Amino acid sequence: MRKQWAEAIDLLLHPRDNAPADVAECYRIWASTKDPGQALASIPSKRRHTCLEGLLLAGLKKHGVKDFSNAFKTVPRNSRTLYVHSIQSYIWNKLVSKRVAKYGQNLLVGDLTVSNKEDETSQDHTLKKEEIETAEPFQLRLPLASANATFANEDMLQWFDEILAEEGLTREDFENAEKDYAVHGGLRQVFIKPLDVQYRFYQYNDHTVPLALSDYDILQGKQEPVSVEGGKYLALSLSFSLPAGSYATMAIRELCRMDTGKQYQSGLNDYADGVDESTDACALAEDVVEGE
Repeated sequence: MRKQWAEAIDLLLHPRDNAPADVAECYRIWASTKDPGQALASIPSKRRHTCLEGLLLAGLKKHGVKDFSNAFKTVPRNSRTLYVHSIQSYIWNKLVSKRVAKYGQNLLVGDLTVSNKEDETSQDHTLKKEEIETAEPFQLRLPLASANATFANEDMLQWFDEILAEEGLTREDFENAEKDYAVHGGLRQVFIKPLDVQYRFYQYNDHTVPLALSDYDILQGKQEPVSVEGGKYLALSLSFSLPAGSYATMAIRELCRMDTGKQYQSGLNDYADGVDESTDACALAEDVVEGE
């Protein structure tokens, strides 16, 4: 969006801890030499046309290290589009956080709401003062970052421009984006209510044994996990439905008020290995039920 192609390329070729072994060497070579041919040669030939790094380095080799714009276009278009959609979502998330911090779930005059929250084809509606009492938070929508984004009040307009400025962007950047990176605004629902909610508790002793069946397990005819009476640990199993674009990990985070990232969750096994039997490892699940 800022047309800083050289920086974008360096970020894509920056060394990372989880890089595949067969492309990790190209990061080191690019960082030290800026020689696309040498970096490309370090990637196995069978991978050069299938990995993003190989395609990008081939583009740099073809267009030269001064024509970064065209070299960057060798990255598959769906990936380049994803980068722009990601910054849109990032800005939207920050705006929602500011909105909820100040106004909670309260609706404001001028808010854009979907007239029938269960009908995705219905038209969006600008909320009037006399409609505030009957409208629900689940009808609220906020615009994604674009040149034409409109907001209910001056607070949100100011927040939007401040967040853009923090990222070195302006509305004009969206309006003047190159064709390949042009994105439309659109609206996104702020609050989502999970449907088809079901839950079940399991007591268990071995934290390495799965407490949920995968689709493959079900096809194999494996039996549902059984709760162990008097088990050392307590698990809460949740089942619910969400619309596209909503994430179960975020719903669980809001329910449990804990980190649902992979690294943190994996670390819970280490905690379980060292926990004393007298420690209340069930407190989280019990708090959820009591809070219901």
